[in-house]
Amino acid sequence: MNERIRLIVSLLLTKPDIKTMEMMQELNLTRKQVNYAIKILNFHLYELGVTPIKRKKNGGFEFSAEIKKVLLSNDKNRKGISSFDNNERLYLLVAYLLANPGYVSLIDLTEFLHYSRTTILTDISKAKSFVKKYNIEITYDRTKGYSLNGSSDQQMKIANHLIFENMELVSRDDFEMAISNNKLIKFVKIFIIQFEKEFKAKFSDSYFDSLVILIAIILLRNCGKNFIGVEADSFVEQTYEYKYIKNYLQTHGKNIQIGWLKWITIEFLSANVYLKQKIQLNENDRKIVTFVHQMVESFKSQTLVDIPNQMQFEHRLVNHLRPACFRVKYDLSTIAIVNMNIDENTKILADTRGAS
Repeated sequence: MNERIRLIVSLLLTKPDIKTMEMMQELNLTRKQVNYAIKILNFHLYELGVTPIKRKKNGGFEFSAEIKKVLLSNDKNRKGISSFDNNERLYLLVAYLLANPGYVSLIDLTEFLHYSRTTILTDISKAKSFVKKYNIEITYDRTKGYSLNGSSDQQMKIANHLIFENMELVSRDDFEMAISNNKLIKFVKIFIIQFEKEFKAKFSDSYFDSLVILIAIILLRNCGKNFIGVEADSFVEQTYEYKYIKNYLQTHGKNIQIGWLKWITIEFLSANVYLKQKIQLNENDRKIVTFVHQMVESFKSQTLVDIPNQMQFEHRLVNHLRPACFRVKYDLSTIAIVNMNIDENTKILADTRGAS
């Protein structure tokens, strides 16, 4: 929590009837700065399980006495907001642009990262070079600010790179702070849990948290930007996951563009899982099953190794290879492999993977 937020909390505690205009004058802040600080503070309160601050019609504030917890909270379990290293600031800056599909001002970025204008301007320059590798541009408008522009497919490749190459930022909820939308985060978490139930799948905790960020970014860009690129993809659309996701989002009032729906599905299709008991196979999936069986039979004949519960082993191997196919097809191969529970079949699988 930065000094500005601490000052606002202290002011609310000492002057509980203070109005927004008075707060602006006393702290020498603009209305936008006060609103943004309250937004960040509410996100912090949500994490602590404290009732967020509400606005009154008369310009005042309504808050719980539990807000004192905020002043007493420390950073033992989380790195301080204003202590990111150079690379972390770069990644969070790009993530912030991804999560805000319109324009963001320099003030927005300094408020989010809590660094000086000079530092953020240097970071923006580095960010431009970073996204250029993906043929994406960070453009600037004097009146509106900065915006991320280019192919939507390339934007999602950047998002995947950021999330899966920086799992520490995921574990510290720093990417979630870039989204700063508790209602959306809650919706996405329930969505993923329902997906797990439907397909009898289980994501690791770290992968679950990563999916939350990625899908939240997609839904935000769906609301703020038209999809740029080839929207339809028959390879994805023929999957049962696509049909389920499309129906789920429509049922819950999400008007999703085809291109963004494609990417939500890809995130699930390319995901590693601890367990997936239910696979509904289409024609392409059956080819994988046939290939896996032939590969296992060849492995047995060449090594004279007997594989206990071969059908179960082949099932797990399909679970492993199917998402790998989607990662390769959509150039998402940087995604790390999650650890599975070790048993005899898994050891064989690990040895097979290591030899490949």
